[in-house]
Amino acid sequence: MTNLKSKLLSAKKRTPIKVHIFGDDFEAVCCPAAKIADYNKQVKNAKDDDDKILNLAAQFVLDSLLEEDGSIAAASVTPDELKAIYTYGEIFSAFHKITEINTDIEAAKNA
Repeated sequence: MTNLKSKLLSAKKRTPIKVHIFGDDFEAVCCPAAKIADYNKQVKNAKDDDDKILNLAAQFVLDSLLEEDGSIAAASVTPDELKAIYTYGEIFSAFHKITEINTDIEAAKNA
């Protein structure tokens, strides 16, 4: 692999960003662009299936949140578990907050 390619494609440790969701503070990381594009495609394909869209939003949140040990929360928490505890509005509020950190250019500079 060339030096340029090696630099561009080597795994990057993302700096966690503190977010306040679900009434508490959590650490989250920005998702790679491919993951966001895949999420957007899945939402488009879900069309008017509100339950599918809610599951996708919950999964997107979980894919961004970090456990205390630095692992991704999606490894230990499922969208169904979130849906059993939080309201539709709370999950989408968390989704919007996570979306903000993924599209905030200033946050991305530090990620």
